[in-house]
Amino acid sequence: MGAGGESSVRRVAERGYNLLLGQYASPADVGRSIAAYKAGVEASGRRFDPLSVGVTRAFFVADSQAEKEGALERRLANRVRQLKLATQPDGTVHGGPDRATGDPDTVNRNSAMYGSPDEIAEKLDELRRAGVGYVLINGGGSGGGARGRASLNRFAAEVMPHFVEELPARAAE
Repeated sequence: MGAGGESSVRRVAERGYNLLLGQYASPADVGRSIAAYKAGVEASGRRFDPLSVGVTRAFFVADSQAEKEGALERRLANRVRQLKLATQPDGTVHGGPDRATGDPDTVNRNSAMYGSPDEIAEKLDELRRAGVGYVLINGGGSGGGARGRASLNRFAAEVMPHFVEELPARAAE
C-alpha cells in the first residue's frame, strides 16, 4: 500500500500491508517513513522485514553532464505538469507531502538517480543507509526507446554489480 506521511505509514503497518514509498521523497524522509513503519509493524507484534518496504526511483544512466541535465529538465517539466494537475483553485496541492512541499527543481535533483553509474550507485547507497532494501526503478529520464534500453542495460551492467554482495537479510518467517 502506498503512503507518504507518518500517520498513513503507521496505518499501513497496523493493517499488515507491505509499504510502497514514492519517488519524490528525499532519502531523509524515506528513512523517517521506514522507521515509523518498522515501529508500527513491531508494535503490532510482527517482525520487520526490510524487503516489505519498496521505494520507487527514476533513473537514467547518462553519458555526459549535458545528457544528465536534459533528462533532469524532462523530469522537472513532467513534475510541474503533475503539480499543476493536482492543484486546487485555492492553491492546495493534492498528492502527499513529497509533492506539495519544496522547490520542484530541488526535489527533482534530490530524488532522481540520474548521471554516471558511480553517481547512481551513490544515490542508491544513500537510500541503503536510510534503511531501504528494495528499490523499484523506472526509466523516466530516458525518454524511452533505444535511449531507455541503453540506460537500463548500463544500469544492469555498471550499477547493479556494486550491490550484489549487499542484499538485505530477510526476517525469519
